[in-house]
Amino acid sequence: MLVMPLAEKISWKNPPYITIFLILANIFIFFSFQLNDNENYHKAVNYYFESGLAEIEIPKYQEYINLKNQKAGNPKILKNFNHSKLSKKELQQMYGLYAKIENNKNFLDKLHNDEIILKNNDNYYSWKELRENYESLKADIVSWQYGFKPGYHRPFTFFSHMFLHGGFGHLFGNMIFLWIAGCLVESGSKRQYYFPAYIVAGIVSVCFFWLFNLHSIRPLVGASGAISGLMGIITTLYGMKKVKVFYSVGFYFNYLRVPAILLLPIWIGKELWSFYHYSEVSSTAYMAHVGGFLGGALLGYLNAKVFKLINYDALTEKKISKTPQYLEQAMECSGRLEFDKAIEILEHAYKESPEDTIILEQLFKTVKANPDSKQFHLTTKKILNLLSKNSKDYKLTYNIYCEYLKLVKGPRLPAPLFIKLCAIFSILGKTEKAEKILNFFLKKRPDMQQLPDAVFKLALAFKKDEDFKKYKYYKKILCAKYSQSNEARNIRQVS
Repeated sequence: MLVMPLAEKISWKNPPYITIFLILANIFIFFSFQLNDNENYHKAVNYYFESGLAEIEIPKYQEYINLKNQKAGNPKILKNFNHSKLSKKELQQMYGLYAKIENNKNFLDKLHNDEIILKNNDNYYSWKELRENYESLKADIVSWQYGFKPGYHRPFTFFSHMFLHGGFGHLFGNMIFLWIAGCLVESGSKRQYYFPAYIVAGIVSVCFFWLFNLHSIRPLVGASGAISGLMGIITTLYGMKKVKVFYSVGFYFNYLRVPAILLLPIWIGKELWSFYHYSEVSSTAYMAHVGGFLGGALLGYLNAKVFKLINYDALTEKKISKTPQYLEQAMECSGRLEFDKAIEILEHAYKESPEDTIILEQLFKTVKANPDSKQFHLTTKKILNLLSKNSKDYKLTYNIYCEYLKLVKGPRLPAPLFIKLCAIFSILGKTEKAEKILNFFLKKRPDMQQLPDAVFKLALAFKKDEDFKKYKYYKKILCAKYSQSNEARNIRQVS
């Protein structure tokens, strides 16, 4: 079973620079330093068997194991090391013993301390020279030198191992996962958090691996531990936000959205299951992945709760707009002259997307098909009230009001809305429309509490247009009729 997150559409206005850098760094190191690793490895192995070193060490290893296990009798020792004369079974035995020697720290420690081949042995000095030559050949293998060997670890390899790979296929697979996980983490966090988190996750991953492989001397290489850390970060950084994931079970695969936090137990469970079933036959570092997931989850949690180096726009759940679908349905209804149904659809759409003025425009276009109806006046009132709440919609408010006036014999809008429209038109510089509304209410309803603000805004609009005669006229009205208002006090201070 495979479950992996998928990055949403990447904005190339703000590319994932750190992820690209990490991928390029891994590719550069592989092709600049590791390209000959397999060739150098085979050269060292061939030397081990062709130089006669195997004839000396393998029998000693067999004696060491038999003695350690306290087996009685003479051990069956492989004596023939000529590849061409060995049977398939003997070849498997020979290379199996070689692999065991290479991963047996206790034996190698004794071997290097001259406790296996003693100095008084006849072949001691020839063996010593062969062993040194063999070690020199292994030193040319970059992954052997700079991979993390738990039994013979060096501080630098806690870092260097995560930029090395065992082959092109290993590199290619890891870089795909780095791109996917890296883009998600980089889009959801600040860059000053992302790169250190990647390095720390890789170190936590290898430390966890070390706990379960204290005496192993097989070098651990690969970015998968650090990448697992990124995936762990996703689970706690995104939390309950749903992320898109690809999953496959056998030949079946699909996509779905799940809360990011649910991926953590799935990923850890899969690695633990694989560890207990395949660790003896697989070279995959399952516990490094588990350590990466756990370390990354902690790093993501610390960022969400403590560091706050977060891109909140990326972490905000984005609702998929259904506006196009609603508009299409409403237009189909209008085409069938089912205006009531079209209006119902558009009103429902606006409840879901109150910021979407396109819906309001379409709603007005629909109701104006019957301008003599009571519904036309009620819907226009609702639209103008909604649009007048946001300054960015003032122009649309004016256009709809003008069209409304052309379609009706007499406007039927509430007085407070008229006064609100008057103030908006003054702000837009539409003084003719604003003045007409204002003068009507100054004459008919001078006691309305919204009037001082409308007079104040209209006076300032005339001042801006350099119509000082009308500016002084409305200033005089404001100071005379509404002398105790804040607007009157404010306009007296205007030069």
